[in-house]
Amino acid sequence: AVGLAWFLRGRGLSRLASYGAGLLLAFSGYWCSLFSAGHGGWFIWMSYGVFAFGLADRAVRCGNISHWLLLGVSVAWASFYQPDLWLLFAVLTSAYVVWCCVRERRFPWKGALLATVAFFLVGAPSIKGAFGEALAGRDKQIEEGQTVSPQAAASADEREKRWIFVTNWSLPPDETAEFFIPR
Repeated sequence: AVGLAWFLRGRGLSRLASYGAGLLLAFSGYWCSLFSAGHGGWFIWMSYGVFAFGLADRAVRCGNISHWLLLGVSVAWASFYQPDLWLLFAVLTSAYVVWCCVRERRFPWKGALLATVAFFLVGAPSIKGAFGEALAGRDKQIEEGQTVSPQAAASADEREKRWIFVTNWSLPPDETAEFFIPR
C-alpha cells in the first residue's frame, strides 16, 4: 500500500487517490487468497515490485543516483522471495524503465548501468539458483504431473492431485472470482 502510494504521489496524483489505490491493492481479494494459502514470499516480492516502479519513474525523471542504485537492489532483492515470478518482474521493470526514458525523452545511461551492476551484484546467488535448481525442480514437477498410469488416473485421489497441480500453474475460469473475493 505504501509503495503504490509513494509511486502514485511521485506521478502527481492526489493523496486521496494515491493512498486509496494503495489500500485497494493491499486488500484486493487475490492478495488475501494468496496470503491465506501461505504464499508469504509473494507479498514481499510484490512490495519490492511496486516500489521498483516508483524508483524507476523517479530515477529517470530526477536522475538521482540513489534511485538508480535502489532500483537495481530492489529488483535483485525481489528475486530471493519469489524466484518463479522474478524474471517476469525484472523484464516488466526493464520495459517500464525504457517507457519512462521514452516518455521523458532522455536516457541516463550511467544510472541504468549502475542499476544493472547493483542488480547483478546483489542478485547473483538468486540468479544462479533460479536458473539452476529452481528450473530443474519445476521441470521434474511438471514431468511427474504428466506421467500417470491409467489405473491411477481413474482414482478420485489422483484426479484431485492433478487438478491441484494444474491450478497451481493457471487460473481456471471458476476460480477467477478470487481476484475480487478471497477464498
